[in-house]
Amino acid sequence: MDYKIKQGENYLYLNSQNGARALVSAEQSVKLCGEDTITMMVHSAQPITFNLGDTFDCFGTTYTLNQVPSCVINAPNNLDYTLVFEGLQYRLIDKIFLMPANTKGDNIMLTLTGFMA
Repeated sequence: MDYKIKQGENYLYLNSQNGARALVSAEQSVKLCGEDTITMMVHSAQPITFNLGDTFDCFGTTYTLNQVPSCVINAPNNLDYTLVFEGLQYRLIDKIFLMPANTKGDNIMLTLTGFMA
């Protein structure tokens, strides 16, 4: 299977033909009303550039790299990267919902078009 990370318009394949890069492990953690992450361990003989915003598709869901990956250098040609890709709900963490000025308390009832305005 081709495990690949989308970096802009290009793809980074995690398993290279010459064995210089390999996906060691991948674990998906999904909890109801909780976390939705994929944690990957990638072994490489050469440095790899990962960018915030890189994406990985798994089971029909797109996961995004929102944290800087950690890298352990075991030897000059032996690097281990740990990547944490997050689900779509993590894009809403830093968003603020402003209540309309005419609301009382923290309760609001609107139609769908009212929320869109």
